[in-house]
Amino acid sequence: MRIVEKYTPQINLIKRISWLSLLTIPPAIVIGGIIALFIRIISRVSLYRFSNPLVIYILPVAGLISFFVCKAFKEKSSNIVLQNIHEIKAGVSEKSIAPIFLTAILSHIFGASVGREGSSLQIGAGISRLFDKLYRLKDLYPKELYSTIIIISGIAAAFGAIFGTPVAAALFALERIKTERFPYNTFFPCLIASITGSITCNYWGMQPSQFPAIFSSHANRSLTNNFHLDLLLLAKIVLLGVITGLLSCLFLFCTKYVRAFAQRWISIPYLIPFVGGMILVSLVVLTSQYDYLGLGIISPNAHSSTIASAFTTNGVCNWSWLWKFIFTVIIVGFGFRGGEIVPLLFIGATLASVLSFYLHTPVELFVCLGFISIFAAASNTPFACMFLGIELYGGPYIPYYLIVCFVAYTFSPSGLDIESEKWISIPKIFDPEYFLYEVKQYLRKNEKHHSR
Repeated sequence: MRIVEKYTPQINLIKRISWLSLLTIPPAIVIGGIIALFIRIISRVSLYRFSNPLVIYILPVAGLISFFVCKAFKEKSSNIVLQNIHEIKAGVSEKSIAPIFLTAILSHIFGASVGREGSSLQIGAGISRLFDKLYRLKDLYPKELYSTIIIISGIAAAFGAIFGTPVAAALFALERIKTERFPYNTFFPCLIASITGSITCNYWGMQPSQFPAIFSSHANRSLTNNFHLDLLLLAKIVLLGVITGLLSCLFLFCTKYVRAFAQRWISIPYLIPFVGGMILVSLVVLTSQYDYLGLGIISPNAHSSTIASAFTTNGVCNWSWLWKFIFTVIIVGFGFRGGEIVPLLFIGATLASVLSFYLHTPVELFVCLGFISIFAAASNTPFACMFLGIELYGGPYIPYYLIVCFVAYTFSPSGLDIESEKWISIPKIFDPEYFLYEVKQYLRKNEKHHSR
């Protein structure tokens, strides 16, 4: 009995973690099934768009319909997913599931340059909030964080289902939480949820995404040996991290200001996505750049610029990344749904492919590093993206994954809404908002001190 009493805190901790892990399984199963359906529908409508390219002309009307769908469901969550998915008041709720699902499909049918992973994360968050209300954990344990853990695990389940990378999914869900300490006790429930979501998605006959197949088919055997340090290659990888970090910063701020510009100058709200669709259609007509519509992961046209073609030398145009950047900033800034994650991965992969030619580096490795580093920079999740590279591409070059992710993270912004986020690490190099925020906090403390 004395031994039991001595280790009572540890036993209670194990019980609590085990119980929470079991509670995450039902929502993860539902999330995995819905994500499998979501992937299947997106794949079908994307094939339809490839076969009928003229549907792009209906994109403005699709934006109009999406606005009224969101209004009918009172859906108010942000379409800029990476900056808002963990905010409690970001608007994602159980009521968000249907409108996000429907509007993302509308975006893909008519060629909006958006992804599907962002919508999947929002759907996962919405389903987990529904189960949180069913569990009534806030009523039973008002002083505990059980409710928050269930919601976070829903995001991990959605990430695991859509990417098929359970460890990266668990870390992504936890690393995006702005707390002073990493929530280690929450990792196991999130890992169980991400594994369950991935298995459920596979059970319904849907591969989580094309990324694992693309990465394995393009793995260079010369790079699968034991790690060896190449200082010149390391310098080039650091340069890639700096570029992708700054590019993610530019992307997030351009999207923010395009959105603000649209809301300021277009007084009628439902015309904002309509005008955005018109601008994109006009760009496509003037430039004949059809490669940068939709996901951009793969294409039936062998000569198209895609994430898959980026793994081959001269597989993409020199300005593929810039075209995708412009298309996505316009379409996301003007309110179309789907998220910015896959477009960012496209930008990072294609830019790295171009740079590998000029820097004389292995294109497969460089594309992998560009892929994960721009995601790490935009989402502020360097550890999760390091494991994303490991689970997709393999483990021998872990030091390069870690270095490029942290360099990109350092050169990226901490967030667009400084007041709403807590800080988990040292400030970034190009992060003036952080220092302004700290100055304001210091002045407030001095005012309170002098008032006393």
